Amino acid sequence: MSEDTSNTSPESTVATTNNTITFPVDPEPFSLRLSLIVLLIFTVVATYILAINMMGTSGINLLAFFGAIITGSVVLYVIEKPIKAYWPQTRFLIINDDTIKIERNGKLDRELDPRQQINVYSWYFTVERRSRVPKGWHVIGFALEQDDLYLAVYTIMSPDDFHTMNRDFQKLQSKKRMNEGKDLRLAGQQRRLHMAEAARSLEGAEMSNEDFEAYLSTLEERFDRWMPRQTR
Repeated sequence: MSEDTSNTSPESTVATTNNTITFPVDPEPFSLRLSLIVLLIFTVVATYILAINMMGTSGINLLAFFGAIITGSVVLYVIEKPIKAYWPQTRFLIINDDTIKIERNGKLDRELDPRQQINVYSWYFTVERRSRVPKGWHVIGFALEQDDLYLAVYTIMSPDDFHTMNRDFQKLQSKKRMNEGKDLRLAGQQRRLHMAEAARSLEGAEMSNEDFEAYLSTLEERFDRWMPRQTR
């Protein structure tokens, strides 16, 4: 009997096999980013050497240098998307009735038992400084915790997409503001969110917006005993 594997939507990369759903995570792993940086450096250096040889000059040539940077940036822009599309996935989030786990290179990374009680944390914060994430965008975190073991995922979303998202996430407050607050219940809630955020920053799995939504919906449908519906 053959296994039925299909995607949940044209944009989603979720694979469904019998009772198991598999989400690829970390669309831009460290190895991919490092390879792109090496490629950029190689292109800039090679272009610069070629340019000064063609010009017949020696030493530092600013025109050749800036031309090499522009060429390297253009080459990286053109090939970055195809490289990402064909880069092999090595980390997956897997769900079935007996387990919620993350595997890396076929080996178990962390695992929770959905048949037992699981604590759920969801939050977001706004990126204040531009880095890999554009300034003003939101990092949306979601973590499951069982016996002090966290399984944390996150997605990066534009402000427009975030405001149209039909889900409720708590804003993560700064620790200074949290300590200044007089609401003990809110302070306790924020402390738990900060613990979940620490787990996300260390070992969280990044998901696309579509897969993140599909993941939450899957948990709501399968594990309504402990998974609250987060729709507004």
